[in-house]
Amino acid sequence: MDTLTEALILIEYPETYNPRFSSVYMFSTENTKAVVKGLKVENKKVLTVSSSADHIFEMLLNEASYVDTYDINYFTKYYFYFKEAAIRSLTYEEFIDFFFAKPFSFNSKVFS
Repeated sequence: MDTLTEALILIEYPETYNPRFSSVYMFSTENTKAVVKGLKVENKKVLTVSSSADHIFEMLLNEASYVDTYDINYFTKYYFYFKEAAIRSLTYEEFIDFFFAKPFSFNSKVFS
């Protein structure tokens, strides 16, 4: 079975969770803005963990010339595409409403 099919099955039937992989974090647990600012990545090639994709987007926002990623959990690739599509197609308010919809909202001020 290919990884995309496996991911779709996991989404449709979460009880089939495969313990080989951890859950994909919705957002980073680090302050990515502060981390990247300290690295001065402008016009540089960068290697970062895929995870929630927040490090990737922060590197791009700070004008890294190239961002390569890695992660042991191959589902992070699909989450990156999902989050990228949301960033490209939703307004800021729609993005916040979508990702922080009740009952999952813990603080919509996280991005301000």
